[in-house]
Amino acid sequence: MVDKDTGNREETNVNYHGNGGVYCEEKDIEFDYSVIENIKSEVTNIIGLAAWDINQLKSFNSVLSSGLSYYDSAISDIRHARLDKRPPAHIRTKIDGILNDLEEKRRDIKQTMNYVDVLMRAITQQWTIGKIKAELSAAKYVPYKGRTKYYDLVVELLG
Repeated sequence: MVDKDTGNREETNVNYHGNGGVYCEEKDIEFDYSVIENIKSEVTNIIGLAAWDINQLKSFNSVLSSGLSYYDSAISDIRHARLDKRPPAHIRTKIDGILNDLEEKRRDIKQTMNYVDVLMRAITQQWTIGKIKAELSAAKYVPYKGRTKYYDLVVELLG
């Protein structure tokens, strides 16, 4: 065979169909091993997942539901106990502190229940890892948007 650019005759079998020399000299490449490390890291993370089954998630949901009911009752009790009363400022401050603490715990329980719900749907609907990640991200807490002028008033007072 003759190289059309140089005119030199090459000592190659006409029937040769291999890839000899494909990565030699200027065609040489350096493989990026970070790809392997990234994949191994992701596999390790996936293998390390707790991988709860539907029964464990239902159990978690039951415990969370009981906690939510408790905090709802506690918040309601405080509001009813305070109804029609005008306590001094230092007592109102203490009551507000207790209410804030209870409402934050309630919010955390509610958020976790949203996550458990997503995980249960993922199992029953056989979602891919990518779909699970997207749905869990979408289930995150979204800041409250006020519906009345009182929300804006309180936000302004709080600074």
